[in-house]
Amino acid sequence: MAAMPVTPGARHDVAAELVHLHANTRRYWAVAKDEHHGGFTADDIPVRENEVNSYGIGAEGASEQIVKQVKPEYKAGTAGGALLVWYKQEMSDPLQWVNSNRRGSVALPDLTCAYSPRPEVAVTKAGAREREAWLAHLTVHPEDPWPQNTGPWGPANGQKLVGSPILDAFVAAHSEGWGTTYGGGDESEDEGRRPRVDPDVLTWLLDRKHYRS
Repeated sequence: MAAMPVTPGARHDVAAELVHLHANTRRYWAVAKDEHHGGFTADDIPVRENEVNSYGIGAEGASEQIVKQVKPEYKAGTAGGALLVWYKQEMSDPLQWVNSNRRGSVALPDLTCAYSPRPEVAVTKAGAREREAWLAHLTVHPEDPWPQNTGPWGPANGQKLVGSPILDAFVAAHSEGWGTTYGGGDESEDEGRRPRVDPDVLTWLLDRKHYRS
C-alpha cells in the first residue's frame, strides 16, 4: 500500500501509516454490548409553568401547574460517558466528548478517512504541514488525542474497537508498576517506567517520504 501511486482523492500513503499503527497494536478491546451500557428512556420529568416562565414577561403570574411531561431518551454508552466526564455537567452528549478525546491515542481512525467520496475531490488536511504537526504530536505528546488539524481523522469507528500502540504503551507501563502509586500524575513516579511508544514504530513514520500534491 505504501508503494501504490497516490492521487489527491486516494491517499494510500496516509492509509499505509494507519495500517502501520494497526499492525503494531498488540491489544484490541470491543465495546461491551451489555444491557447496562445500552440506550434507555428515563422516567417522565414534569415541567411546571414557573420553570418555563422563570423570568421576563409573565414570570410573576406563573404557577406551579404542570404544563408538560418530558421523556428523556439516552443513546447507548451515555451512562458510561457521563461517569467519565462527571465534571462537565453542562454537556448534553458526554459520549461525543469521550469519543473525540479517544482519537488516535485510544482508538485509531478508520482507513476510510484517507479516501474521498469521489476521485475528483481531494482529501483535506493531508498536506505536509499537517503531517509534520501529527508526527511532532506523536513524538512529544503521544498520550493526548490527535488534534483535528493534524490529519483527515474522522470520527468514525465502524469496528467499535479500542486499541492503539499508545494504549499498549500505557498498559505495559502500568503492568511494570508505573501509575500504581500516584496514578501516573505525580512527578515522583519512576521515570524509567513511564509509558513510551515503541521507537521502531515512530522511526518508520519519521523516515517515510511524504507525498506532496
